[in-house]
Amino acid sequence: MLSAAASSSEGRLRLIKRVQSGSPIAQVTAEAGIARATLSKWVSRYRTGDPDALEDRSGASWHRSTQTPPEAVDLIEEWRRTRKWFIHITHELQSRDVTISVRTVTRWLDRVGMNRHRDMPPPERPTEWWCGSMRASQDTRSTWM
Repeated sequence: MLSAAASSSEGRLRLIKRVQSGSPIAQVTAEAGIARATLSKWVSRYRTGDPDALEDRSGASWHRSTQTPPEAVDLIEEWRRTRKWFIHITHELQSRDVTISVRTVTRWLDRVGMNRHRDMPPPERPTEWWCGSMRASQDTRSTWM
């Protein structure tokens, strides 16, 4: 947390002016209650001449290199609707040269509410296995009656 003296761009400018007037940077940072690296960063930004150099900036990166491609997210959802398990989805993606972990697949499915079979809507039509098992049980029942 920044001190009150350094929480605004005007306060940061005052600290930079003190450093430029000859005060040791360690002394200025100790009095202001901030890290030496922080004041050094502000001084170097100020020297670039950028008018927004002393404004607050987000610490988040601008680009996430490991972000899951949107095409992969679409495939995850599509395959899950066909009742595939997490590990099968991961292997399918890896066979398409998309490196992704099982945990990432589960996170995406959590976001769309498809992480558990019981929470998913039923399939549009019965699967072949289901039809076959029902047919077998009906045939068995008819022979007993």
